[in-house]
Amino acid sequence: MAAIEYGINGYGIKIYPWNAYSGRTYICPYCLEEIHFIAKSHKRVEHFKHKIIKNRTPVQMMCPGYRGTPEPKKIDGDVDKAYITNGGISLYICESLSGKYEIRAIFPLLSHKTIDLLQRWGAKVSIQENGTSEMHSACNLKSYKVKSNAEWINIQCSNMKYRIDEIEEKWKWGIRGINPAVDIFHSNYQGGYRVALYSNIIVGKEYLIISKLSNTPCIKGMSFDYSGSLAFNSQYSKYEYYIYSMVVKEANSATISYIQKRGYQLIEQSDEIIPMWPPAIIEGKQITYRKCDQISYLYHKKKLEQELFYVGNNGLCPIPERNLIFQIPTDNKTILLSEYSFHKYSNEIRVILTNSQESYVIDNYYAPRIGFEGKNSSFQTITQIDDSLLYDCEIKLLSDYEVKAYLLNHSYVELSSRKHIGRIKHNQELVVDAGVFGVYTFDYSMRSIEDKIDLMSELNVLRLCNGPMMPVDGSLLQLLEFLKPISSDLYQIIYTWIQNGKMPVNVVQYVEMIKEKQKYAEYKYRSDR
Repeated sequence: MAAIEYGINGYGIKIYPWNAYSGRTYICPYCLEEIHFIAKSHKRVEHFKHKIIKNRTPVQMMCPGYRGTPEPKKIDGDVDKAYITNGGISLYICESLSGKYEIRAIFPLLSHKTIDLLQRWGAKVSIQENGTSEMHSACNLKSYKVKSNAEWINIQCSNMKYRIDEIEEKWKWGIRGINPAVDIFHSNYQGGYRVALYSNIIVGKEYLIISKLSNTPCIKGMSFDYSGSLAFNSQYSKYEYYIYSMVVKEANSATISYIQKRGYQLIEQSDEIIPMWPPAIIEGKQITYRKCDQISYLYHKKKLEQELFYVGNNGLCPIPERNLIFQIPTDNKTILLSEYSFHKYSNEIRVILTNSQESYVIDNYYAPRIGFEGKNSSFQTITQIDDSLLYDCEIKLLSDYEVKAYLLNHSYVELSSRKHIGRIKHNQELVVDAGVFGVYTFDYSMRSIEDKIDLMSELNVLRLCNGPMMPVDGSLLQLLEFLKPISSDLYQIIYTWIQNGKMPVNVVQYVEMIKEKQKYAEYKYRSDR
């Protein structure tokens, strides 16, 4: 078999050498660089080949099409490949101000033994980005703000008396910089981690992407909404990018092509890893237990045939499962979810376990921050919401926990979303499902409306409207929608005018009057826990 098994064409389709054409550009599925087709001859079989690449990045050095000469040695270790496909040290896109994003590298926590050694030695870390260098203390380095669009950011340690395997595994590959053509980030409250290369993108889940362009592609089955901007400023140059919220609404040839060209697989559901016992603090991928808790129990919620591994002394070790529940030590264990049927490098780091007395605070239990954002980017929590915000403007659901909103119309789901809700109509019920943290429901209090509107009186007013006729305007359509669930008689009179395209002039005054009464219609709130 050829080193590069297949290429990806411009439509995101796998093309094998026997179906390829000379002169066309293909993308390598392993390093996402351009490859070209070499035709069959009496000395060779048809195959794909890279052009010469100087100063290769770690992703390029682990590609099967790279032979390791005359440049640096080829990367073959499974653990090294796993950390590299996850971007080395994980990148996190976060909303520092409303609509303003920044990129941070989140350093994984180290074991107690390693931290003690680094403190004793006074070890330092040099972060080298785009020709500049920053020095940090190695024992308490938590995060680093990325300052440029550098392709790769290098990490070097100093004052180290000898090599530590844990440092080599977690830090030595540095940080894979941003790549707008490839990168996809999870979308949680105010940002999310970058998705590992060759991993799964799930239909219906919201993600964030970085784009150089102010306009988004028009793809059937996908939506793109502007979220904000990302800027890098240096002494000599400035780079600005656009951040978009991306949702794949259906799996079709166009959406599959778009996702596969970026190096990912589009699926409708994915396996999950759920901590069961003992209690822990969850921060992104990291789960922190008490120092006295040596063993953790986790649940593998299977939806596909994905495999679980942990990083051990002998490389990637499969995790034995019994009834989908597995136990694993809490001190410095990295758990990966793999799907080799899609890609032989598919290894996404899902969970990093640690036990740290310093990080675990018993009173610091997790409570989700759930709320709505309305006009002027005002945020209100779900338990202290001003009812007027819900129906006066378009709103977004914001949360640092995975929640989902539904708009119901007489038990019919008209919309489901993890973020964008829009303007709620008076005949819609809003339900926010926060899983184990409760279900929150908001709906119109029709009794309140009926208390404010005398139906027989309004019916008589409409019947007496006469005089010169004028074209029907938008206000009457809004009134029709408002009255539909209240009175079929009122609805029928207005509907007849709309059908004819004309209405009495004095109806305009009535519409303004009914709008004032409509303001008394209030949402009622109830919370079921």
